[in-house]
Amino acid sequence: MSWVGIDGYYFRPSDTFASVFGRTIDQVRAFTKKPVLLSETAVGPDAGQFVKIGDLFTGMRQYKTLGLVWFDKAQHQGINHQDWRIEDNPAAEAAFRLGVSALTLARP
Repeated sequence: MSWVGIDGYYFRPSDTFASVFGRTIDQVRAFTKKPVLLSETAVGPDAGQFVKIGDLFTGMRQYKTLGLVWFDKAQHQGINHQDWRIEDNPAAEAAFRLGVSALTLARP
């Protein structure tokens, strides 16, 4: 079985799962029933990692996604200049662990 991968990032505090992924997921599901994988995603510190990581996992449950691949990199060059890693931020790491523990993913 295969799936469809999409990517998206939480850059700003105003970002939500629906604003980052919702429209794209709806468009994909209009032409295929394949599961959707968040094939590259992260929540930047500028977006408010602790709160928005929770929103990410809530959105994954609501939209019944297959899973995610976290972009775990400090990106100091480029237009976004954010450190997407969570391992140096205890609150963000706790939010991620909580989100994963409560997640029931779609099956491919």
